[in-house]
Amino acid sequence: MKLALLALTLLAGTAPLAAQTVDRAGGTTAPSSMGRWGEFRDRQEAMRRQDDRRDVAPRSALAEGEARAFVPQQQVINAFAQCAWSRVPELVNTALATTIDTDAEREALRSVARVGGCSDRPFISGRSGEFRGGLAEAVIHGDAARGDRIRALVPVAPVRVVMGTGRGFVARYAQCVAAADPVGALALLSTTVGAPAEADAIRAMPGAMTGCMPEGAAYRVDVRDVRNHIADALFRMSGVAGA
Repeated sequence: MKLALLALTLLAGTAPLAAQTVDRAGGTTAPSSMGRWGEFRDRQEAMRRQDDRRDVAPRSALAEGEARAFVPQQQVINAFAQCAWSRVPELVNTALATTIDTDAEREALRSVARVGGCSDRPFISGRSGEFRGGLAEAVIHGDAARGDRIRALVPVAPVRVVMGTGRGFVARYAQCVAAADPVGALALLSTTVGAPAEADAIRAMPGAMTGCMPEGAAYRVDVRDVRNHIADALFRMSGVAGA
């Protein structure tokens, strides 16, 4: 069933949810320092690559020797997120209101992942940050008032964040970047995932990207990871107090 597979592969992180997968795939992996959740073993290597891609058409639909079409995984997740936002905005807002790496976040993301009719694929696999970032982008793109509020924000001088591991560090770094250059951060979200313009938008924020970097750190920026957490930061920064 497509719905069950979607929720399982996207959000599997506990033994009960992954029970059938464990039997077939031989186990799941522990979360990594970047927030990766349990996954099928045969997809671990693909999921490590930033530009992991998924087939657009099944093998049987392609003529032998015909070039196969691919789309970045994050585009697939973002398309699902846009659909979910249009159908169940209250569930999306609830998920984005949770604290990262908590049981509340996991349960809220599971609720969104159960939304039917938002993908014709048998499964969508991804990390929590990818899914949450996709939801945040969907809300920002779907609410013009948020864009106006982001553009009206006064930039804050960047302060180097303390080096760390896990999603917490990436979130702090992304928050600093978004606060230091909110207009540049919003411009990043307007680019197509995986396109040259995406990297150009990152390079267009040198003051924020460098100014927020931990002192003396040789941190290699993962464009996709930082983009997703910048989206989450902008979502929170563009909210209306008391709403």
